[in-house]
Amino acid sequence: MIFLFLFKTYYSRFNNVSMSISNLIQISDYQSVIFFYESRPVRRKSQLSAGTFFMAYYVYIIQSLSDNSFYKGFTESPLQRLAQHNNKESNFTSKKTPWKLVYVEELVSEKEALIREKNLKKAMVERIESLIMHPKNIINHFQ
Repeated sequence: MIFLFLFKTYYSRFNNVSMSISNLIQISDYQSVIFFYESRPVRRKSQLSAGTFFMAYYVYIIQSLSDNSFYKGFTESPLQRLAQHNNKESNFTSKKTPWKLVYVEELVSEKEALIREKNLKKAMVERIESLIMHPKNIINHFQ
């Protein structure tokens, strides 16, 4: 029963840490009991402050100058990724160089960026052209 009491004590003390009984290891040394645990902080949007650093992810659309086709992707660095496309470091885009950056959207997490990229890959040309003119396009930050 000491195990459950200490678990409740630790859990209530570190309520911002995700713990489970399976993550706890009980080590007994005669009369003392020590608990080691793995912890993963629970982060919510409300916990982010203005001074908190986070990695931004970008969904981008590039347009081929050779045939006006579009390519959609996500990256942490849109200009570096554009250079990779133009240097033929990507198999899919190597045959249609040169490329120009026409749309960039910033997202908070990699998961959100992947979901948005998947959504954009289904988009028709008319929707892409309207997105290029949309206010959420932050292309001006990268020119």
